[in-house]
Amino acid sequence: MAKGVISTAFLPPMVFPDRQRVDQNFAAWRAFWTPERITALEKNIALASREAGFAAGAFAPFSAQIRTQEAVAPDMPQALYPLMGIVQDGEGKGWRMFATLTAGQHYHGETFYKRIAAEGSAKIFDPAFFGERLGGIIMDGFIKVILIVGLLTFVIVFLYLLDIPLTLLALAPTVFALICTLGTLNLLGAPLGIPVIMIAAVVIGMGTDYALYLIVSWQRYMDDDHPSLALIRTSVFL
Repeated sequence: MAKGVISTAFLPPMVFPDRQRVDQNFAAWRAFWTPERITALEKNIALASREAGFAAGAFAPFSAQIRTQEAVAPDMPQALYPLMGIVQDGEGKGWRMFATLTAGQHYHGETFYKRIAAEGSAKIFDPAFFGERLGGIIMDGFIKVILIVGLLTFVIVFLYLLDIPLTLLALAPTVFALICTLGTLNLLGAPLGIPVIMIAAVVIGMGTDYALYLIVSWQRYMDDDHPSLALIRTSVFL
């Protein structure tokens, strides 16, 4: 929190401190309550208590608390465990504590995650970092699918047509459609998802099939007005 990595956080030790925090707090307490301050406070309380009608030793426990020389670490009542985010694990053999943290100005998801993972004392779930990692995995999968399916499609189309210009012509509509689709998704700010990866392979296959139908049918009939060519165009359109 001092470095701005975490802006706010709540942990049970803030309410029920452990021995180390108790020692730190008690040292600060003793540094504040100097003998001079304690003497002045007791004198003022004695005067005010008599004027208010209190018994002479009414504030003796309070004075003893201020003068105590031993720090006490209070135990957390088990009834407060759920309030503090502490629950028993599924097997009933131990306890787990859940804490919510708010990122600060200098927070970096990957660095913070690696630090927590290296210590091994806790597990962290950062939705934003999880989304970034998942997006990277999906993008890698998308690129691999495009490359594999695209390369195999190119080879198959070339072996079928045995002509480079016709092969490029058959693949042009699919490439154009993919560019338009990805560009539209980018303009809309929509991330690539698993459905996009699945559909990409289908789009490449079906798009190339339709282009091949048109090319081969025109090679066969050589007439834009031929009834059979019109049927193929209608099928592709539908």
